[in-house]
Order: sequence, then C-alpha cells, then structure tokens
Amino acid sequence: MQPKALDLNEIIGNADGFLPRLVKDDISLSMSLYPGLMAIMADPVQVEQIVLNLVINACDAMPNGGKLHIETENTVVEESLAPKLGVTPGPFVRLTISDTGTGMDDETRTRIFEPFYTTKAVGKGSGLGLATVYGIINQSGGYIEVDSKVGRGTSFQVYLPATRLAASRELPPPGIVQSGCGATILVVEDSEPLRDLIFETLETMGYTALMAQDGHQAIRICTQFSGTIDLLLTDVVMPKMKGPEVMKRVKQMRPDIGVLFMSGYTNDVTLRHGISNADVSFIQKPFSSTELTHKLREALARAQDRSTLRQRLGLEMERRAASLRAEKS
Repeated sequence: MQPKALDLNEIIGNADGFLPRLVKDDISLSMSLYPGLMAIMADPVQVEQIVLNLVINACDAMPNGGKLHIETENTVVEESLAPKLGVTPGPFVRLTISDTGTGMDDETRTRIFEPFYTTKAVGKGSGLGLATVYGIINQSGGYIEVDSKVGRGTSFQVYLPATRLAASRELPPPGIVQSGCGATILVVEDSEPLRDLIFETLETMGYTALMAQDGHQAIRICTQFSGTIDLLLTDVVMPKMKGPEVMKRVKQMRPDIGVLFMSGYTNDVTLRHGISNADVSFIQKPFSSTELTHKLREALARAQDRSTLRQRLGLEMERRAASLRAEKS
C-alpha cells in the first residue's frame, strides 16, 4: 500500500476515468457527490479497484438494464459502535453504490466476502471478487456493509477513515498515463464491456490495439495483420480456447511476442491452466488503468529483453558457424 490523502469525489467523478466506459447504455448512472467531502488516507490504485469491482458487480446484476447510483458523504463512527465494527472511532467518508438489479438471497449475502466464493460459472466471469475489496478496506482501517434482497437490488456502503490533510493534486487522472510509444497489443477478452474498456484505455495510453473476442479470432488477426505485434494481452479462462493455448498458437507465428495474462481466478486455478509467472507477466482482475499501465510496461520490457537476447545468441551462432567454415577451408 502507498496511502496518500485523496479526494474520493475526484476519483469517482472524473469524466475521463473508467466509470463512463464501464456502464452500458441501458443502465442509468446517477451520482450524489458531497461537495464538502473530507479527504481519505488510502492507496489511490486500491481505491480505484474498490470502485471498479463494485461497479462491475452492479452492472452484472442488471443484465437487462437498470439504475446505478453512487453517493459520497461525511459521517462519524462513535466510540460505542467502533469496537463492533473493528475500527477506530472518528470521522469517516461513506461511499454508497446501489443498483436495481437481481439482488442476493440471505445465503449469498453471508458468503460474498469469502475468498473462493463465486456465483458465476467457470468461463462466465471472475465472480463477485469481494474478498479483495474487503481486504483493501480492512487494511485501510475501514469497513463495508451490504444490504440486498432478491429482486430488489443491492447497496454496498464502504466506510474509509477521513483525514484532516489536504488531498493530493499530484496524481494523474485515472486513464491518463505515459505514452505507449506506438507499441501494438493484441487483446483477447470474451467480455465485451471489459474489452471495450481495455480498448479505450490502450488508445488513451498511445498503444495500437487489436481486439479479439476469442482465441480463434486472435489467430486470424495474427495471420492477417502485416505489422509487428509487440504484446499479447489475453484472459486465461475463456469458453472456446483457454489463454495458454492462445499463447502457444500465437507464439508459433510470432515467437518474439510478449505475453500478459489477466484473470479473476485464484493463482492455483491459473497455474492449472498452464501459466508460469516466471515465464509471462500476470495481472489480477479487476484492475485499474494505473495497474494495467505498469503491467504493460513490465511485459513489453521483458519481451524486449528476450528478443535482444535471442538476437545476440543468433549473431553468436552465426559468428561461430563462420569461424568453423573458415577453419575447414
């Protein structure tokens, strides 16, 4: 964690950030951001991850559309209540994310923060992922509550400790990052909303993005695209072809391509699908644009190092072959 004094309203309300790209056209998004909101002391990347996760869950719960409301306000946790919540009494900032979706029954609601619990079938998404949210909030000294009923939607309330420090203005707005220097990235992701979000993020970062909804389409792109493809960014668990198989097929055509896997599943599941973190880069879903930026640079640098090493080995082999030919002659 790298906590800083943050303006939560600024992270949520940034028009150039991730929220407008996440919410589908059939979902009505409204916000009530308290103008005098106190700053919070938290890690900006992790705060993005909290909001990203809860908004994605809300959208998934409204497959036929609905209403999504985000609200912020100041509140106080009294000394009498603090021990029950496991927090230090004092001022807090409350973030409420509510939807009009399918809601949850009592059993689901009591298990949503378990690390390995999911309501989604394999290949249909990464699950609620609220264990990550719970861990971040707990580490930040806050707590989270949920209110939900089947057919009546869900409301999450996140409480984060407030600080008297002024919010930092040195942070770049979400999605505004250093230039991608023209690198071309092939993205393989079966979720259309996430695919669209990644595309817009890459375009903003200055990368050229080639988009595929499954492994077969990715292979066709590799065959037909005449230019250089610097990196393969692929989901691990997909219905038609798993990420490791996509990597294998793509590398047969483009051996110098770098690989960055993404997955919402736990590492043991990921490893069972043939990924070794020593060989490829990996990013855990859900991720923020800032996290994606760092991982892309890391994966591209690793691919460049491997390509340079192969070139040097090739030149050395050619030199030795020439030397042997000269000795024989």
